[in-house]
Amino acid sequence: TVLAAVYGDDFWSEEGVWGCARLHFNVRPPDTAPENVGSEFTLSAQLGKKYPYVPPTFELQNVKGLKRQEQQKVLAILNEKAQEYAGIGSVMMCEIVQEAEDYLLEHNIDPAKANMSAWEQMKEREAAEEEAKRIQKEEQEAQLLDDSSYQQKRFEFSSLDKSADGGHLAPAAVIQAEKELARQMQTLDAAFA
Repeated sequence: TVLAAVYGDDFWSEEGVWGCARLHFNVRPPDTAPENVGSEFTLSAQLGKKYPYVPPTFELQNVKGLKRQEQQKVLAILNEKAQEYAGIGSVMMCEIVQEAEDYLLEHNIDPAKANMSAWEQMKEREAAEEEAKRIQKEEQEAQLLDDSSYQQKRFEFSSLDKSADGGHLAPAAVIQAEKELARQMQTLDAAFA
């Protein structure tokens, strides 16, 4: 089948209720190295006789790395998508598995961090926040240096850009330079406020 060709060993089917197919997919975050996969599950989909006009019934099995609330959320997302596809009579299982993979990609927990205590996780978050603040401060200081060199270039520009009528600055150039200077000053004021 097409699903077997697409998912290989991560797909299998069996006869389910009413003689309809029950499909199983091992779902992991896509493009993630196996050692970095902290969230995964088997998605089981029971098809009905009126599939694809009636959405399948989904069940999560062999769940790893997702809390009960997250499991309910992913099922709600999958059921909502299945309803949309059933409304137009579209075959949907590849799209449903893609939705599940996307959810896992967003909610994947690095296994190395999965066993950390709440205290350790908090300390790591604080350290990451401090690092982000430090980088932001460095970027602001670099911008400030750029702004001072901009003012020097503005002075050089204004001394070179004289009109032919006796040494007055070209009005359009002055207005544009003043607008740019005002914009940069506002940015600095906002950054250091």
